[in-house]
Amino acid sequence: PVFIVAVAAGALGYGVMNLLMAATPLAMQQCQHPFDSAALVLEWHVLGMFVPSFFTGRLIKRVGALPVMGAGVVLNVICVMVALSGVATWFAERVIELRAPGLVLITGVLLVAVLLLDRQQWAASAHAAHRAVTLLLAPAQASRTVHDALLARCLFYLARAHECGTGGSAPDALHPVLMDALRLAALRHLVETEATAHNLVLRMHVLRSNDAGAAAFLAAAPFPQGATAPGNAQLARHHYYRARVLAAQGEYAGAARDIEQAVRRAPLARAAHGFRLATARLRIVVQLLRGEVPELAAFAAAPAGLRAYRALSNTVRLGDLGQFGAVRAAGQARWDADGLAPLVARLHETVLRAGMRRLALAYAQISYADIARKLGLASAADAAALVRQTLAEGIVAGEAVDEGPAGFFRSSAVRGRALFLTPAPQDALNARARALQGLHDDAVRAMRFPDMARAPSDAPADDLVRPSDADLLDDFMDMEDEMF
Repeated sequence: PVFIVAVAAGALGYGVMNLLMAATPLAMQQCQHPFDSAALVLEWHVLGMFVPSFFTGRLIKRVGALPVMGAGVVLNVICVMVALSGVATWFAERVIELRAPGLVLITGVLLVAVLLLDRQQWAASAHAAHRAVTLLLAPAQASRTVHDALLARCLFYLARAHECGTGGSAPDALHPVLMDALRLAALRHLVETEATAHNLVLRMHVLRSNDAGAAAFLAAAPFPQGATAPGNAQLARHHYYRARVLAAQGEYAGAARDIEQAVRRAPLARAAHGFRLATARLRIVVQLLRGEVPELAAFAAAPAGLRAYRALSNTVRLGDLGQFGAVRAAGQARWDADGLAPLVARLHETVLRAGMRRLALAYAQISYADIARKLGLASAADAAALVRQTLAEGIVAGEAVDEGPAGFFRSSAVRGRALFLTPAPQDALNARARALQGLHDDAVRAMRFPDMARAPSDAPADDLVRPSDADLLDDFMDMEDEMF
């Protein structure tokens, strides 16, 4: 077994070495890399072959032959993985030619920022992430190839550290960094970085409740085309933030469309549970603002996280202004944490419309004073204004009779239903039942007896007379005599 292991390890090592040494320069020439770069890779390969021979003997004596062979196998596997990982420039010459700060240093700084973020050291994490972004955006780096995915990750963790350190708000110092990264990404066609910076700028405007700034940014800087290549996550975030901006501007139909797109493009992984929950909350509020009632299935995804929104939906559906005020006050912390407090405050008008619709269906005539008392309005004048508004919008049907303080609202819906308080519907039902019963009797009678009135006029009279039983018996006896 020892001999077989030694032969297999030697054959594998020399085979992989020959394949890599012969194929790498040819592949670099086919990929249009400079000849100097291919020669440099070959030189480093030769050095990697012979330089370890100065100390491998001592390593074998110290730790044994099998661990050293295992380390060689691991290094060969890593070399194969690097060769199969891509043919871009930074995979080959940039790692060698890149001077400090290099990609290795920037990646290390980013890992430190992530570690500090996990330990909730927000200031230190933000400083480390800002250092990594500064190194990538430096003039010395701007003339070289910038790694798209690495810059996108640095921007994300920089914004995350600042947001966690400031309690959910966006600092002013972060905006210039994001705009510089967005400008560089647009010029270099860095799709992932541009999409990430675009969403982070939108998030800053949303956190600040700067609706005008967010709308101007969306009009001036559209979402990059082709951003779905690395995945739908950035596009889903874009639709969510755009829905927030449209809902704040009162464009609820457009917000509903963007919410549907965000839900469809959201990742299915468990890591996206928070995003799906935030999208569900925004969808419920937008539906209520549009006068729609969310289905019960909308609350089944996260019953605990949507409990406050279900109570809010019930109060809006019932049109109870007093209960709406109590639910709104009880869940104020929840609305503030989700950033939906201004939209929830707008539901006051929706509750009034729902309450007015309920009163129009319950009363044939009701005074403005009673409307104000039942809906919790300040005065009868406010009730009169509400009646005129709902009549103009087509929410209720009827007429407003303004006679000063004694004005009232007369509902046409109740007057239409007053017909069912009379015997007229019962009489109509009885007439229809009698007509159907008569049709049934005529059909049965026609099937049992022939219609003599419809007999042909040229038929003999004997054919139209039914024979008697005596005649039938005589005919039968005659037939029997003939047979026997």
